[in-house]
Amino acid sequence: MATDLEELYKTLSEAESCKSLLKKHLTKEVFDALKERRTSLGGTLADCIRSGKEIKHRHFLKCKLLRQRMGARRSS
Repeated sequence: MATDLEELYKTLSEAESCKSLLKKHLTKEVFDALKERRTSLGGTLADCIRSGKEIKHRHFLKCKLLRQRMGARRSS
């Protein structure tokens, strides 16, 4: 059974009409690397994808912030 995160990723990756930067940059490799991670505030990749679906023009910014927070957490 697929998880909520996997369903969100599948929906995004299979959306043919979607031209979002989130879809462009969230490759399977990036997805696999980030799917188990959380930000210091508890944010997840599922949160990022879900917010991208809800607020289409802001999702790249949210994912960029998520990636920066995870990177900062990784180096500490």
